[in-house]
Amino acid sequence: MESSPLLVMSLIIEAAKRLEDSLLFSEEKLSLKRLAPHPPEIIQSLPKNEPNFPESISFEAIRVPSSAEKTVEPVILNASSGNYYLDVIAKELGVEDASKVLISR
Repeated sequence: MESSPLLVMSLIIEAAKRLEDSLLFSEEKLSLKRLAPHPPEIIQSLPKNEPNFPESISFEAIRVPSSAEKTVEPVILNASSGNYYLDVIAKELGVEDASKVLISR
């Protein structure tokens, strides 16, 4: 599937349409956003209380600026067990809404 991005996008779009009561989907912007935050019981059930689960994790990202005059640079980001990694990325970029962040692998 990775060799066919259009197929992947069409599958994501179809799945998102079936979850319209919990997701906000914009076909024009090709974006997905949860309508409500995760319930507290889901957050509390995460394995953060396990002895080997780290309190925080560091990961490396590459910031690609919108201007060709600026240089591409790696950044090290730290996410604690209570933070969503896209929120950490959004904060680093100065964006309040993590749904506005575009990531690619």
